[in-house]
Formats: sequence, structure tokens, C-alpha cells
Amino acid sequence: MRTRSGLLENWQRAVAQEPLQPIAPLQDVLMHFVKDVKYLSEHKLLLTFEDGWLRQVDLAPHLDGEVFEPLKDLSNFKNVHLNSDLHTIV
Repeated sequence: MRTRSGLLENWQRAVAQEPLQPIAPLQDVLMHFVKDVKYLSEHKLLLTFEDGWLRQVDLAPHLDGEVFEPLKDLSNFKNVHLNSDLHTIV
């Protein structure tokens, strides 16, 4: 079972309270690159990956520590943009 499809299939099985299936080791997973980012609301972003996959993320629970303090201020967070050299958000 491929990792991404396996995770999705097992999620559906878990919701249906069915037995889960083994998933291939995570070393088979390739790194994905962010190709676009859009601010949605609060600390939520819409990320587009190189394979066209869209993912809405809420970063609020992950803004722990002094280095992330400025991002708790929405006026700073709204300035999110893509660093196309690193394929990540800054």
C-alpha cells in the first residue's frame, strides 16, 4: 500500500471502525515542495504543492516559542509569501 493512499484509506477505515491495513515504510515518501500560498483567515493558509495537491493548514497550534511570537500578530502573519528558491513559505 502506497503511503499517501494508504494513510487516506486507513483514515476511512478508522472512521468506519474497520481494521487498519499495513502501510509501506515512510522512507518511500518523497519531499513535497510548496508552489503557492494564500492567506485565508486567522492563522490559516491554503498551500499548493508541486503535484497540484491543495492543503488548508491552521498554523496557530504550532506558533510556540519566542521565534514565532511575531507571527501571532495577524498583521505580520498576513504577509506570508513563497520563497521560490526554497519552495517553502516565509
